[in-house]
Amino acid sequence: MALQLSKELDQRGIVSKVQVSQKDIKSGGCRFSRGALYELLANPIYIGEIRHKQERHPGQHKAILPRELRERVQQRLNGNAARGRGKHGTGLLRVL
Repeated sequence: MALQLSKELDQRGIVSKVQVSQKDIKSGGCRFSRGALYELLANPIYIGEIRHKQERHPGQHKAILPRELRERVQQRLNGNAARGRGKHGTGLLRVL
């Protein structure tokens, strides 16, 4: 799943945010790692919530994803985690 999403982001030229330190050292601008993609997809901020430690709370912002879509993605992620490595490209983009 993350592999297929990673390929799609690469094709679209989407990379991580470029940041510049006070000493003018640049970081970012790289393709998203599998771990970074899982972290982004697990973030509850997209459904209008915030996370503090292990608890989620209603945010002061509107959701940009329907809750049902995020839950389907989470089920897919959890299913992949339970199976471990194996067949790639299980269809996250079809969920989205």
